[in-house]
Amino acid sequence: SILPKYRGPAPIQWAIINGEIETGVTTIIMNEGVDSGYIILPMNQEWLSCSGCRRLASQEKVKIQDSDTSGSLSERLAVIGAGLVLETIGRIKSGDFRKIIQNEKEVSYAPLLNKKMAQINWALSAVKIHNLVRGLTPWPIAYSSLLNIPIKIYETEVCEGDGNNYVDNKNNYGKIVLVIKNKGLLVETGKGKLIVKKIQTPGKTIITVDEYIKGNAITIGTK
Repeated sequence: SILPKYRGPAPIQWAIINGEIETGVTTIIMNEGVDSGYIILPMNQEWLSCSGCRRLASQEKVKIQDSDTSGSLSERLAVIGAGLVLETIGRIKSGDFRKIIQNEKEVSYAPLLNKKMAQINWALSAVKIHNLVRGLTPWPIAYSSLLNIPIKIYETEVCEGDGNNYVDNKNNYGKIVLVIKNKGLLVETGKGKLIVKKIQTPGKTIITVDEYIKGNAITIGTK
């Protein structure tokens, strides 16, 4: 994470779940606290340019793409983090660094994930549910049920142009309003509509909704 934000065991996941537009990697001098050590910065604090990111020597920021899951973002940050470690070690070796105390007023915590939080509350907005699905992929995976069958949801998309549609009727939350060919199920949420694109039923592989409906009838209005 970009410390002091998102200290703890799941910073990438919570950055996505909370709808952040960027995250990154920070190198610190470890202490007995949780990610609370001194941030290692160069003597010169000017931002350096790099491909698709911003770098402040031992702290590097990247944009979170709308298509990112915690899995794909973790892979990108792993590569960036490896380079950042080498750069930081070089600066420590040459003496071109200084220690910066983290601003405690800006601290936030990223707690462990659990399966209980993965159950989708369709009264939330389409954007929040979309972020939850992305943040919980590849674990523990957001889930719901369809025709009394538990389903894991791996990919969604917010229906464009529908973000201001507030549904003040709990009977509509989670209702399928359209089956979009070659795309997925259009589902009503507390605010806006969400397209459910990839799912997994018990004992089966991950498939597109398009593949699923070839062998399973879906009725409009099903919740």
